Amino acid sequence: DLLLSPEGKVISLDFGYQPKPLYLARMDRVAARFVNKSDEPQPTTEPAKVAAKPETMLIGLDGYCPVSLWNWREWRRGQEQFQVEHKGVTYRCASASEKKTFEADPERYVPQLLGCDPVILYRTDRAITGTTKYGAYFDGSLYLFTTEETRTEFKQHPIRFTRTRHVLKVDQLETTVTR
Repeated sequence: DLLLSPEGKVISLDFGYQPKPLYLARMDRVAARFVNKSDEPQPTTEPAKVAAKPETMLIGLDGYCPVSLWNWREWRRGQEQFQVEHKGVTYRCASASEKKTFEADPERYVPQLLGCDPVILYRTDRAITGTTKYGAYFDGSLYLFTTEETRTEFKQHPIRFTRTRHVLKVDQLETTVTR
């Protein structure tokens, strides 16, 4: 997809499939940047309004606390009042102190590759989110997988799947049905 401003400037260039809800939300965000910027006269009695669609909040680790998982390998539910956004993903911590710990060094606690399955990303260049049902630590980092098979393949050759670097944004993620 090549997105251009009304003046013809390139806004973004994207490749690959995106799930329909993420794609439409992205198009709405881009379109909202240009509302009322045309040369056409606008009514002066009432300003034009764009109905904002609520964006779906992406909850990382299915709402489990990343600090508890890292420090004690415990799956403790995070609380909404202790949530933190990092790179477009909302993480919920189990307590105020764990939230503070997370905020001090979020990269230490979040799943690598924004939670995408590294085996599928390596094979197909598709950013498909893994599930907390299939996770594994390697070299001090958490990785999530879509199936037991991809987790097993990763464990057999982890360097193969961690050596390649990918730059991902949350709007590139294809979420799995089972999160």
